[in-house]
Amino acid sequence: MEGLYKKWETLIPQFIQSYKGVIVACSGGVDSTVLFHLLWKFTNQKINFPLAIFHMNFGLRGKESNLDQEFLVDLAERTKTPLFMHKIEDEEAKPLNQAQARSLRYSLLKDYAKKGWVIAFAHHEDDLAENIILRLARGTSPASAMGMKEWNPPYWRPLLDFGKAEIQAWAIRQNLPHRHDASNDTIKYSRNRIRHLVIPELESLYPGASKRMVRCYKDLDDIVAFAFSKVTPVAQTLKTQGLPMSNLQGFPDVIIKHILSCAIGRRKEKPINHNLLENILNLIKKPGPQKEWSVQIADDLFFVHKKGEIFFKSR
Repeated sequence: MEGLYKKWETLIPQFIQSYKGVIVACSGGVDSTVLFHLLWKFTNQKINFPLAIFHMNFGLRGKESNLDQEFLVDLAERTKTPLFMHKIEDEEAKPLNQAQARSLRYSLLKDYAKKGWVIAFAHHEDDLAENIILRLARGTSPASAMGMKEWNPPYWRPLLDFGKAEIQAWAIRQNLPHRHDASNDTIKYSRNRIRHLVIPELESLYPGASKRMVRCYKDLDDIVAFAFSKVTPVAQTLKTQGLPMSNLQGFPDVIIKHILSCAIGRRKEKPINHNLLENILNLIKKPGPQKEWSVQIADDLFFVHKKGEIFFKSR
């Protein structure tokens, strides 16, 4: 994994120019602890830059949560690294489930990002494989099946090219202490079921299945990004001045929905409802002579078809 340093020798100087430094979102588990140590060694051996640790103690696992906190306090002291610690003391303020905890954690990290920090997460290749399976099962577009990119400013995921086994092996070689979250072992949560039941079955049938799925979707991600870049001007035109319906002729549904999503999203400045997109798409593709129609997309905003052109109209 030290091979990462060659890539970082180009990347980190760019961070230094544009950002305050790098904060590692650290739970104390093996993945985030390895990422922190890799970055900490890099600052000492290669290029020095501001490095910090972020930890959120939700108190959901009682004594174990406090031991995680103590572990990170000790790690920060030993490495002389700033620690941004957040602990929820009020029982009524604690999140009820993992999704709520994750949302609260991201909200706090977003505040640090606004202050100019790069936020580094320890997500890895196995996480990508889990994401792909979960999102395909729930229903998603080709553009968002992976859900994570290595660099999505200001969020950075340096370990996406490495599997969990590689990270654990590095920790063993370095004799690196870390914490273990027992909640990751239960199959109570959907992601854990994918991790402990589905992926092992796929790997037993087709060894290397996870890596191949990730490789396939990385290729698909590049194809989708290229295709969408070609129709971005169309979305921009639709957003600002309207568009003849004939300009969409020959486009597959996924491209039309992307154009609609971009144009509507920039007008609403809110997430786009999938059913709304499908409704508009069906109207656009309706065979035969087109009648006038309008679809309300916000309190004071409509998406309208009139005389062969689609455009936005305020109330």
